[in-house]
Formats: sequence, structure tokens, C-alpha cells
Amino acid sequence: MRTNENPLDIVPGPNFAPLHPALTALENAMGEQKEAVDIARRTAEWANREAADIEPTAWTSRIEAGSDDPAELGRLRMVYDEKALGFMSAYLAWQVARQGMMEGRSKISEAITDLLIAHDGIDDRSDELAYLKPIMKARLLKAAEWHRADVKDWPANEHNNPTIQLIDRILKGAFAALVTDLPGNLRKRPYTSDLVIKGKDYEPHLNPDVDLRRSSVVRFVDCVNSSHPASRRLAEILLSLPDAYRAAYRRAQYMKGTQNGQVNEAQHARRLVEHLHADQLPYHYGSSISDQIDAQETRRLDYECHRHLLTIDLRSFEALVLELVEALKASLEETSALLAEVEADSRATIDRLFTVKIMMNNCLAADLALRRYVRDLGDLKEVENRDMSHRAGRKALDDAFAEARKHYDFGVKRRLEAKN
Repeated sequence: MRTNENPLDIVPGPNFAPLHPALTALENAMGEQKEAVDIARRTAEWANREAADIEPTAWTSRIEAGSDDPAELGRLRMVYDEKALGFMSAYLAWQVARQGMMEGRSKISEAITDLLIAHDGIDDRSDELAYLKPIMKARLLKAAEWHRADVKDWPANEHNNPTIQLIDRILKGAFAALVTDLPGNLRKRPYTSDLVIKGKDYEPHLNPDVDLRRSSVVRFVDCVNSSHPASRRLAEILLSLPDAYRAAYRRAQYMKGTQNGQVNEAQHARRLVEHLHADQLPYHYGSSISDQIDAQETRRLDYECHRHLLTIDLRSFEALVLELVEALKASLEETSALLAEVEADSRATIDRLFTVKIMMNNCLAADLALRRYVRDLGDLKEVENRDMSHRAGRKALDDAFAEARKHYDFGVKRRLEAKN
């Protein structure tokens, strides 16, 4: 709890929830709704920022200035389309967040109803339960606040908005291009690491490694009476990959930074060379050369043991990357099938249209993420495979292992003989 936070505003309230089952349910509902409202507010701000970038009036002067230059118009269209895809990710995320907030309101309403029933069922003269009634009243008022909590400046939710309709077509075009490009992307194992669109080719101020595409994963919401497991799994992997990457990245940075500084093989080598020329360069490092060698062996061994931690984190990260490749292939098939269905049915329901947009968006987000994560995977493997000690670290590990197992070889021998 923050020092300036009012304990009455904390939901779920740890002091209130254990007092009565109805209070437990109410506190949990408030906690869930607080999180839902926070997410809705953040996604609304995100969607509004992205909406400002694609507002047609913001492009009028640029299009007018380049109206006689086909190349400039082509550049502007590419930049606009990629910004539109970024907006679509934010727009869909906002719709999912808004839906979650509205569902949370229903849960709080149910919890308030149950609390009122529990409150009215307590006898004012009860020695054991009467003290709960004023507490229930106070927490009901807090729950009513969260029940009414809203988000200012909701993005426009107009399915027939011409700009939204244009972006729908842009999304479908990008998805169709991905379906066509996938076989080529898969030829580079496990997936291509090329940028989708080199940003610097269209926006000179961008760095050469910046991708113009900005599609982001959206939590999957399936349509009614349907099941799209590959697309659901695709979203789950995309949402879990950042944590797996950060774990491996932090471990690699520790190896490159802290552990590298501790081992400092170059410094150790320089000291040995100076010792070799002790008649010309007096050795003045405080401890004997044998102590220096023993200390370096200990540091090498520690470095190798930390390498194993990186290996574990890296294998988990790589497994998710490979799983994402397979999920993308399967989701492309699911998405293509659902898209064909809704395009053939002029009466397709809103929830099916919404789901297929999420599926197309997430396929684009997966394509973008894979390109980036494959590059990251290569960088992390370089750190894992780097041997600053010229195999001395591995030798230190093998030697220490050989020495340690001497104490247990008899037990191994006896166990194997017993089996035979």
C-alpha cells in the first residue's frame, strides 16, 4: 500500500473480505472492476492517440502538397496504412476492454444485491452479527462508486464510420498479403527476421532497424457458439512472450555485465603476462600468482553455472517462439475460413465481424513479433555461446565435477550392481 493511500479505497479490502461471504464476493467484484476500469482507461487513451494520427483532416495538407508526385503519394499511403493498422490494434483492444468493464458492472450489481439480502437478513439485536451492518453499508457505497465508474473520452464506436470502414479494408489487405508471404517467411528458420516494412524508406528520421508496422496483440474474444482454438492460443502466446523474453534478456545482461566484470579474463591474462616478466614489471597485486589462479578458477566456475541459468531461460523463450510459428500457421487457416464465411454472409453478426478482426490483427501482430523475437533469439544465443575463457570455464566445471563425484561413485556402482 502506498503511504498516502486511503485504506478504505483499497479493493479488495483485506480487512473486510473475511468478515462475511457476501463481503468477500463484493470485495472481489470491486477489485476486478477496478482493474477492468484501469485497463479501459489506458486503452481509451491509447486508441484516442492513435485515432488522432489517422484523422483525415491531419493528412489534408500533406496529400495536397504531394498531389502531383505519384512517388510521394505512394509514400503517404504506406505511412497512413501502417498507422491505420496501429490504430486498429488500439481500437480492438479498447472494444475488448470496454466489454470487460461492462461485464464487471453486472458482477458488481449482482454482488451488491447479494450483500443487501445478507444485510437485511441480520437482526439488529444480534450480538454476533449486528456489527457487520454498518460495515456492509459503507462497503456498499464504495461498491456503488466502482459500479458507476466510467471512462472519459471513449473513442467513437461507429461501425458505419467511413474511416473505420476504410481501415477494415486496409486490415484485410494486410492480412491477405501475410497469407501470400507466409511460405517465404518460413523458409528462414524458424521465421524470417526481416522487417515487415523498413521504416526509414518512408520516414527518413527513423533508425534503420525500425519497422513501420505497429500491430499489437489484442486479447482474444471468440464469437458466440464458435471455437477457434488456434487463434486463442496465438493470443495467449503473444501475451506471454514478453515476460519470457525479459527473463532471458535480463539473464544475458547479467552475464555480459556483472558476470563479465567478475570473470574479466582479459585482466587475469594481463596479470599472468606481467608475472611472466616480473624482472621488468614487478608483480604488485597483493596475492600470490597461485592465489590469483585459484580465484580465477572460482570465478570461471561461477560464470559457467550462471550460463546454465541463461540456457534454461533461453530454452523457454525459444520454445514459445517456435510454438508461436505453429500457432500462426494454424490461426491463418482459421482466420481465412472465418473471413470467407462472414464475407459470404451479408447478415453476419457483429460478434463474428469483431472476432475476425481480432484474428486478422493478431496474425499481423504475430508476424511482426516473430521477426523481432527471432533477431533477439540470435543475439541471446551469442551471449550463451560466448566463451571469454577459451574453454577454461568449461574445464573448471569439468574438473570440479570430477572431483565432486569421487565421493559418490561408490554409491553409483553399488546401485547399478543391485539392479543387475
